[in-house]
Amino acid sequence: MPKYTADTIFTPEIYAKPELLGRNEIIWDMVLDYKLNFKKGLEMCSGWGVIGSSLLLKDAVQELHYTDLMKSEVTGCQKNVDASGLTDRATVYQSDVWENIDTTFDLIIVNPPWFNCRVEYWVSMGLRDEAWLDDDWQFHKRFFKGLKQHLNPGGRCLLNESSLGSHISVFEPMIPDGLVAKEWKVPVEVNPSWILEISYD
Repeated sequence: MPKYTADTIFTPEIYAKPELLGRNEIIWDMVLDYKLNFKKGLEMCSGWGVIGSSLLLKDAVQELHYTDLMKSEVTGCQKNVDASGLTDRATVYQSDVWENIDTTFDLIIVNPPWFNCRVEYWVSMGLRDEAWLDDDWQFHKRFFKGLKQHLNPGGRCLLNESSLGSHISVFEPMIPDGLVAKEWKVPVEVNPSWILEISYD
């Protein structure tokens, strides 16, 4: 298990998915640019927790919760957290959206499933459906329904979305009153993605 450091976490030698490295660096930079004192953060659909760990290593957040639906991802995330010396600032557990989450956060980062219908390309790749299929946007609907009660006033939420699967207009009707949504484009040469930023001011 590699040990992540603030200097190596986004290098191709350490990061398991180089094709996603640039996109995740953009999210990382956005959080650092806020220059806000995020006490408690959440990385939902964390996988192995690369973005959350990068923020802890840079002290952009004091404490971080990592959650994922898949037990295998939770296990891998815990190993990464332990190997990187972040155990005392991290809590890793399984949750289906908000199911096992009973606290509030200053920062929430989510890498949700990107498509609301079956895509033969992803089927042929053999990826598990939970990683990319959000049938009828059920994950997003559940997420947005519970977001306001889990995001502290003054907080920020970033969702990493696919420019091939959605647009901000899809999600705006789902976002609770009092939260402000903004779309950030990721350069196509980096990754076909966009970032949905939600502010609670």
